[in-house]
Amino acid sequence: MVRAMDMSDTGAIKPALATQAQTLARISAVCCTDAQAGLTAEDVPAAERILAQLDKATLLLSAGGLELLRAAAHADAPSEALEKLLARAYRQMQQNGSQERLQHFVCSLPQTTTCRAQFGAALRKSGLQEFDPDTPFDILDWCRSFSGHPELDTFERLAMACASGYGGDLLAQDCDAVEVVVNRSNLTSRANSPGYHRLLAAGGEAFPDSAKIKRQLLRIKRTQKDIRGGLKMARELTRHPDANLNDFFFRFSLLNQLDRTQVSARYVRMIRRAADRGTAPRDVVAGRLWAASRPAHALEVLGPIRDWAKDPQSATVGLRSFIGLRRFREAWQLLELADTSKLSAGLVGQARRAMIYLNRHAIPTKAGEDAALPVLRFWLSQIRTLGKPTYEAVPRRVLLSTYSMGIGGAERQVAALAASLCSDPELESLDLLMHTQSQSSYEMDEHGGKARGHFIHQLLEDHPEDSLRKIPLYDDISKHCGLFGLGHLYRAIRAIHILRPEVMHVRGGLQAEMAAASLLSRCPATLVQFGSMTRGYQSSGTDLDSLRENLVEKAMSLMARDSDITIAANSREAADDWARAMDVRAERVDVLYNAIDETRLGFDEVTFRAPDASRAPVMGSVFRFAPVKDPLLWVEVAARVAQAIPDVRFLLVGDGPIRAALEKRIAALGLTDRFELPGLITEGVPEWLAKMDIFVMTTRTESLPNSVIEAQLAGLPVVAPRVGGIPEAVAGPDTAHLTERSLDALSEAVITALKDIEWRKNVYRTAPPLIRDRFSPTRQLQVTRAAYGW
Repeated sequence: MVRAMDMSDTGAIKPALATQAQTLARISAVCCTDAQAGLTAEDVPAAERILAQLDKATLLLSAGGLELLRAAAHADAPSEALEKLLARAYRQMQQNGSQERLQHFVCSLPQTTTCRAQFGAALRKSGLQEFDPDTPFDILDWCRSFSGHPELDTFERLAMACASGYGGDLLAQDCDAVEVVVNRSNLTSRANSPGYHRLLAAGGEAFPDSAKIKRQLLRIKRTQKDIRGGLKMARELTRHPDANLNDFFFRFSLLNQLDRTQVSARYVRMIRRAADRGTAPRDVVAGRLWAASRPAHALEVLGPIRDWAKDPQSATVGLRSFIGLRRFREAWQLLELADTSKLSAGLVGQARRAMIYLNRHAIPTKAGEDAALPVLRFWLSQIRTLGKPTYEAVPRRVLLSTYSMGIGGAERQVAALAASLCSDPELESLDLLMHTQSQSSYEMDEHGGKARGHFIHQLLEDHPEDSLRKIPLYDDISKHCGLFGLGHLYRAIRAIHILRPEVMHVRGGLQAEMAAASLLSRCPATLVQFGSMTRGYQSSGTDLDSLRENLVEKAMSLMARDSDITIAANSREAADDWARAMDVRAERVDVLYNAIDETRLGFDEVTFRAPDASRAPVMGSVFRFAPVKDPLLWVEVAARVAQAIPDVRFLLVGDGPIRAALEKRIAALGLTDRFELPGLITEGVPEWLAKMDIFVMTTRTESLPNSVIEAQLAGLPVVAPRVGGIPEAVAGPDTAHLTERSLDALSEAVITALKDIEWRKNVYRTAPPLIRDRFSPTRQLQVTRAAYGW
């Protein structure tokens, strides 16, 4: 103290000493936790010096030290030195684990201190991780115990938003909190949670410019199959300043689902021209091509790896493309050249894990090659290492696998097959395994307790114990199948071990993975039955579609060499088509026709009207409004028929992504008053067929259309293009007019048929008995049992 004085001014010594003494007295009172004591701004430098000495002596957390810290912070705006001392005390209390003491200390500090703000932010972050949108008010008691922190007031507003779905009370500072909660990873499986939906709605209303909230709203719309709503949201996202490549990717995928493939193709051509002319940066063009599901096109634009590996934007797009195409040799080459610190750690990790696995097992892959097939070949070659079978099959138990039971012809045939199998007295039980749940699905009939339905995710949740990972091959598959485009493989293996079938019957969707899972599980018998034609027919034509189709064909070709697997299709045309795609002999693929159970479908409860020239004819059909069915061509045919037969009416039963475009075209042609569009029909199809006089198809291809078989069973003449298995679905050559798939040919055939009343009467008499004979459930059961080896 003496050194601090100016000795030339002896008159100032006594006042200075008195001032210093007063400062020390106030500091002493504060340290003794005198509630009435306080410091002035002039006392703070001395307090800081004393606190520094206490810190050196490890006494900063003493009762006096903490009181002096608090008082100094209240006395004046905290200096940098005092902020450092506060931060040290804060960290030391955190390390000592004294949460109550820490809370009491921090809450006593002014709002302006950094550690007070840090503590409030930490509390808020902790609360957001625990916040449950379905029980949003539970957290408020916890918030009240920290009443000194206004940052926690957010939770009351969040709770009200979860309860009401109203975003008007949310404040600007709540935006990040809503973003954190709706994007929290442990909420992704709760997309059907009411509180989650209400919070999303409130967040979307209060923060319309938040890209993170828009992305979650888009995810919900995609889950709900709201394709048009999702497309609108995706369009908004791609125009947002924070748009990323995934936003463009989802926009293109939704365009394809809405049969806007021509829009995507036009866009791809446009950006390719921009690349050719050099009017757009190469990395931007490549990124947009990747987002349009054209990673191979993106790599073409980028050119040789050495030309762009050092550019972070180009390297990111290139790495995404290589991983998407599973071309890991080239991905590894890129990582050797690029600055990986500037690339996504997740992408870099994926590529490295894949290459480490390929190299460890000496799995041969070449540059430009999809690594999925060599890996699958390697796993199948390892079956012999399993020794004895890893599960005990239940005799005469069948596991019937399908992608979903959503409304559609293929799914209706799965239900018919299940009914046919359950009529077999030798069947022990039937397990129907579905991979996804549609909004509208066929009801699962238990057939007197013989049949059980399972969604694979629920099945695995109900059987959490997973002992299969103790087996090296299965453990390998569980860790790496997702890397190599076979993400469902291990789940399928687990499902087979849980359900223990004697026969694995793959009827629709994920054929390659389910067949491989059956072989890898050493299931006694495997039947893969295709219900559609091969590649390209229902594809949007992207690089990823081609990759997926190629993998199915090549994987099935690989497994077709195994005598333990039977391969079939539901028409000869489809069987030959798959044989060509798999490069196997035609006789290697059997034919298992669909069955029509007229009693179960309600045909015996409906009286079908005989053709009558005195009434206005009805041209009708039943199908899904999707690109492969080409409903817009159907409407164009209807317009031609309306010109030739003025009193004709039209009945189109079904629904799907093209419905809006369909209605718009009907209105443009002035036919709205003549059309009846009853929408999605899950049962009672015969009643609608009874209202028709002719059944018309415009589909691009079919394997074996149930709708044609059912129309002929109802005595309806059929006009359809001669594509796929349609010729095998009609009762006979004299019961249908099959033509080339063109507007002129189809229109002329319909007009001719409607004017030929005698021909229609003949079809009415002859078609039903022929259909009953060829597509009976009894015949289907016989050939299916033979395919099982029973």
